[in-house]
Amino acid sequence: MKICKICKKEIAKPKKYSRKQFETTVVCSKKCQYELRRRWHPSPESIKKMSESHIGRSHPWYRGENNHFWRGGKTPKMLALRMSLEYKLWRKAVFERDSYMCVMCGYKGNKLNADHIKPFCDYPDLRFAIDNGRTLCVPCHRKTDTFGRKAIRND
Repeated sequence: MKICKICKKEIAKPKKYSRKQFETTVVCSKKCQYELRRRWHPSPESIKKMSESHIGRSHPWYRGENNHFWRGGKTPKMLALRMSLEYKLWRKAVFERDSYMCVMCGYKGNKLNADHIKPFCDYPDLRFAIDNGRTLCVPCHRKTDTFGRKAIRND
C-alpha cells in the first residue's frame, strides 16, 4: 500500500500494474495527477520573476576556457581575414563592379559568391585586389577548378 501525495488516501496496486509500475505511482487518480502538475508548474508571476532575474546573464560554464570549442583564445588566421572589414569591402566592390550578376551565366539574384580568380591562400598579395575577383552564382562557382579544395585534392 502507498499514500497519495495530494489527497493522502491509500493507494492499492491495480491488477493491470506491474510491481515496477506501482513503485513509481505517487497519486491515486487523474484528478490528483492534474493537481500535482499544477503545483509543480510555476505560476506566471513566478515565471516572470525568474526570467527577469536572468536578464543580462550568460551561462558562465560555456564561456572562454570552459567551452568545448576553446582553442586557447586564437581565431584562425584565415577566418579572421575573411571576417575583416577589408574583405567585406572587397566583396562589395566586386559585386558592384559586376552589377550583382554572375559573370559566367548571367544569373542575377541573391545567391552570389565573390570568387578569387587566383586562390586566396596561394596569392596573399592579391587577396584584396578587385581585379582578382569575380561574381559567380553558386552552381558556376562549384564548377571552377579552385572551388573548395579541388585544386589541392587533385594533386
